[in-house]
Amino acid sequence: MGKLILVRHGQTEMNAQNLYFGKLNPPLNDLGISQAYQAKEKLLNIDYDNIYSSPLERARQTAEICNYLDKDIIFDSNLEEINFGIFEGLNFKGISEKYPNEVKKWKRIGKAITILQVKVQKKCFKELYHF
Repeated sequence: MGKLILVRHGQTEMNAQNLYFGKLNPPLNDLGISQAYQAKEKLLNIDYDNIYSSPLERARQTAEICNYLDKDIIFDSNLEEINFGIFEGLNFKGISEKYPNEVKKWKRIGKAITILQVKVQKKCFKELYHF
C-alpha cells in the first residue's frame, strides 16, 4: 500500500497578516519559501510517485520546491482552498466592522461550522482517495 504525504504551503504575507483568503492568489513570502525548503529537506529520504497540488501560486511554489525527484506535478483545481467570499482579504476585525450581522450569525452557528468543517475534511479525504 502506498503512502499519502500532505504538505501545507508555506507562509504568504496574507497568512502573516491573519487575513482570510482562499481564492486570492498571493505568492509565498521569504519565510514561506524557507519553510518550503525545510519541508523538502524532511522529504529527501522519501520516494514518491506523484505530486498533486492546487494550482494556486502558494501551493504551486511549495510543490515545485519540494519536488526533489523532478516529477511532473499534477495541478488540480479540486485541491484549491475554499472561497471565503465577502470575507476574502479581511482579518476578523475588518470582517466584524464591515459585516457585523454576518459575524453575529457566524458566532451563533459556530458549533455548526465546526461540524461542517469535519464533514468537509471527510469529503476531501474521500475525494483524495479517488486520485
